[in-house]
Amino acid sequence: MSGRELLRASDSVGRLGGDEFAVVLSGLSSPDEATTVAEKIVDAVSTPINVDGHEFQIGCSIGIAVAPVHGTEPTQLLQRADVAMYVAKAGEASVAVYTPAADVARIARLALIGELRQAIVGEQLVLHYQPIIDLRTGELARVEALVRWNHPTRGLVMPDDFIPTAEQAGIIMPLTTWALRDALRQSRLWHSEGINIPVAVNISAQTLHDPRLVATVEEWYAGPTTPGPLELEITESAVLSDPDAAVVVLARLVAKGVRIAIDDFGTGYSSLAQLKRLPVHSVKVDKSFVAEMHTDRRDASIVQTVIHLSHTLGLDVVAEGVETEKAADHLTRLGCDYGQGWHFGVALPAVDMTAVLLNSAQSRDRDELESF
Repeated sequence: MSGRELLRASDSVGRLGGDEFAVVLSGLSSPDEATTVAEKIVDAVSTPINVDGHEFQIGCSIGIAVAPVHGTEPTQLLQRADVAMYVAKAGEASVAVYTPAADVARIARLALIGELRQAIVGEQLVLHYQPIIDLRTGELARVEALVRWNHPTRGLVMPDDFIPTAEQAGIIMPLTTWALRDALRQSRLWHSEGINIPVAVNISAQTLHDPRLVATVEEWYAGPTTPGPLELEITESAVLSDPDAAVVVLARLVAKGVRIAIDDFGTGYSSLAQLKRLPVHSVKVDKSFVAEMHTDRRDASIVQTVIHLSHTLGLDVVAEGVETEKAADHLTRLGCDYGQGWHFGVALPAVDMTAVLLNSAQSRDRDELESF
């Protein structure tokens, strides 16, 4: 059943902008009745659809405000329904009814968005770099750039505390673009110091499909000082939002020498078989499978299967969230190529990572000399 079939002739549906819609239901006497209709709409929208032989599934979040309980003016009701919608987005349920307490959270959220916008242009964001280790040799093989917010009063804020807000507020693209440019700047600096280490950067779905992405990479690679190797990490959902366009963009990036990795693999709807048409080099196994792998047979089987099929497709495998030596040993026995996590090292500021990289290069040089 479609969403339209769930509504009556007296009900109204209108698009507010972007992916937001308003539904006006008349003659309802309580929030419970509105919730029942909203849940049916969620079920209808979530029904998988088939497009050219590919199955897609989308979701939605619905916020509810009921007159006269939550107000009588249309603008006020719409505003409070919007507040409830963000409560639904932030929680596990897809439907939420407005409560006065949600307004407090809304004010805090709006303040956070304003601060984050300023942080992007005000040099409050910084990149830390986490090592990725070659499990076969134990050497530092590449680093991943991870964004941090150096908040003026809250101190160093981790990405989990502001990235979801940036995505919901529609400012993830400038944030990602900043991170990419700063990582390329640091990569160029390392390259000039004789450190030729691949740098991985996470790319949001919006940035992947932004026509300026390829131009940004081309601009930096065309500079007088060449940056080191670049790897872009994209999620399965970023590809699935427009697979054909993603293939074109990724192919152009690969032609420029960029490596592509599928991040958090196993948490989305795609499969390794679908990776055949994508020009990717690596698969990153999500940490949720790695954490309990040595005690949970199902997780271990999933990791082993991903490693085997990835190698069959000519892709290397990076395991995320490696926090113990036991997990590292288990991954090595399974034939995993690379590991990343606290066991190998936390994310460090650029100056500290520079020292680590220089020390790693010197140790490698000594080993090579001793082998003669």
